[in-house]
Amino acid sequence: MSLSRTRRDLLFIAVMAVVVTALSLLAWSFARVAPEEAAIRIGDGPLPPDPAGEVAASLSDTDPGPGEMGPFRSELDRDLADGAEEGEEVEASDRSADAVVARAAALRREGRLFEAIGVLEDARVAGDETADRLAELGSLLLAAGRTARAVDMLRRAAELAPDDARAHYNLGVGYAALGDRHAAIGAYLRALELRPAHSRALYNLGLAYLRVGDLEQAEAAFRQVTRVDRTERVARAYFQLGYVRVRLEQPEQAARAYRQAIRYRPDYAEARNNLALVLEDQGDIAGAINELHKGLRLEAGVSSLAFNLGRLYVESDRLEEAVRAFDRAIEAEPALRKAHVARAQALRRLDRKAEAAEAFELALELKPEDAELRVELAGLYRELDRFDLAEQHLERVVIDRPRLASAWNARGIVQAQQGRDEEAIASYDRAIELDPEGTAAWYNRALALERLGRIEEMPEALREVLERAPGHLAARQRLAGAWLILERPEPARAEASKLVRLAGDDVSMLFAGAVLLSRAGAPDDAIPVWLHILQLEPDHVLARLNLGVAYTKAGRDAEAAEAYERYLELRPDDERAQGYLARAKARQ
Repeated sequence: MSLSRTRRDLLFIAVMAVVVTALSLLAWSFARVAPEEAAIRIGDGPLPPDPAGEVAASLSDTDPGPGEMGPFRSELDRDLADGAEEGEEVEASDRSADAVVARAAALRREGRLFEAIGVLEDARVAGDETADRLAELGSLLLAAGRTARAVDMLRRAAELAPDDARAHYNLGVGYAALGDRHAAIGAYLRALELRPAHSRALYNLGLAYLRVGDLEQAEAAFRQVTRVDRTERVARAYFQLGYVRVRLEQPEQAARAYRQAIRYRPDYAEARNNLALVLEDQGDIAGAINELHKGLRLEAGVSSLAFNLGRLYVESDRLEEAVRAFDRAIEAEPALRKAHVARAQALRRLDRKAEAAEAFELALELKPEDAELRVELAGLYRELDRFDLAEQHLERVVIDRPRLASAWNARGIVQAQQGRDEEAIASYDRAIELDPEGTAAWYNRALALERLGRIEEMPEALREVLERAPGHLAARQRLAGAWLILERPEPARAEASKLVRLAGDDVSMLFAGAVLLSRAGAPDDAIPVWLHILQLEPDHVLARLNLGVAYTKAGRDAEAAEAYERYLELRPDDERAQGYLARAKARQ
């Protein structure tokens, strides 16, 4: 990440040495270097004196800011379920001529479920058993949660009425409730043999095929529903067709199906929700947001609509609106934990850290065992300088989840920020023991060693980082600096050269690499780097000045004088540069 010119200029430390002197400034803070691992950021570490009076860059890691929110997604099949709960219910005999069935149905409508069951059970015990009564009894038993007995009654009803489509359909509902989807499919198919236009059986058959993963047969069943039915069931069939198309990775056909569902049922909030998800996948964020707004106007209490709206606002960097959307999701469903987490992360990005901490605490109340979230909250408390709370959460995690490496790494960071580097190293060592392939704990260990002045131990830790992550520029930068402190210019030069090659157009890292090359006694290698920086940022004044210094070190005084003159056009009152220019001209 390149820094703005104003920020960069503030970080640069001028070092001038006519007589060998040095000023080393240690200023450190914390930042993440990986989504799951945080690392300490340190400003200028101890660097050796610069005999040539070069202007030194501030060697600092960059701070990417709070972690990005993960891609929260409402399940596309959120309203799919087996059996009578979400599929079509048992066909009851509410208007049966049978007085017993009629009495049981009336009790059921009044909510007196167990009395209704008793009426039918009494008749069955008395030996007066009919298919209608068994079907009604099975339906009531399903509603009461007595699924296995319900299936027994429904199976017996189908045996008594083998040519009754309704009896086989009801048995299919029972099998689906029991979780025996293949048996349910068989029963629905028998019902359809007897009554081909039985739309309830077709719809539930489609659901059963979905559950066993037979998308082709599911699509055929739902498609047939749209041909034979003219009720609201058509809208639900199109909804399921949309889901099938999503599963088949056919987003355009999925969108058409969801729009058909909305056409038949304009207030179908769930269809608008899933249409929004499809539009999002197609890159139409504005269209997705519009559909979610429509859905919320129809059903303000649907938490998935509000949650997905919040997600899209986050993706669009409309964080204030995202927070309001997550508030609506939580109002609709207070226990929707992911909405609390997403709200907390949005608040954190808005720098409303205290509110974010409260939101994280609410999420933890819903799932106290979530160690990863507790580690994230500890990081937030660290940013708020509430080290006591950060340590409380981390101590709980390392007790409850002692093998969670990220918790030990985070614990080390909190200890280090309080100046307890020896303790921090012990925490980092535990993190490394648990996750030897991780990089953050190795890097943080190196930084703690640097602050303790144990420079000779730094290269081992930094090489471990680079073995696992060759593109870790901050580690390579610090390794080169450590070799310079240890008076090992050749490995310092080698690492600085690699840093420059890997930095691409990252001006801050190119600047650091050029400084290191020059200090390692390779000004000729530093010169093309300064020129590259000036191609990227022609008004980079410190690069212009350091180019002159590098030319001076390389004995190329005419080019040095030209560089100083260009610098002085931008900073005419810089007396040091005037002196550099005068001496360069005198040597020509």
